[in-house]
Amino acid sequence: MVLSAEADKHTGPFILYGNLTQIGQMRQVYTDGSGQSALARVRANIPQIRDIRSSLALNDGELVLVEMSEDVVDIVIAEEVTMVEWDTYGGLISHFNIIFCGAPRIKADAEGKSGVIFFVGA
Repeated sequence: MVLSAEADKHTGPFILYGNLTQIGQMRQVYTDGSGQSALARVRANIPQIRDIRSSLALNDGELVLVEMSEDVVDIVIAEEVTMVEWDTYGGLISHFNIIFCGAPRIKADAEGKSGVIFFVGA
């Protein structure tokens, strides 16, 4: 996945997202006597991958590698962080809530290359 991203001129840093099943499998220690897991080997041998996270939005066997730079992904803000306050019981109890509305925006260059690599079959 990193090689595919680099072929599209995206060099990282990356975050790798995987389904809970795949992240759990990566945590299992190899039986080759090394005492390492796939997670440890990826972190040690692929420095472009800064973090590995699980995602409930992915199905079993799916991985997504995302270059974490502003030309690949940013957040569109519709409503800034705002505190809302109201009271009940004639002002005896104050309630507070924080609201925010935003969404991630995935960008692509003129050739349609986005810096997001999707893999199925892990």
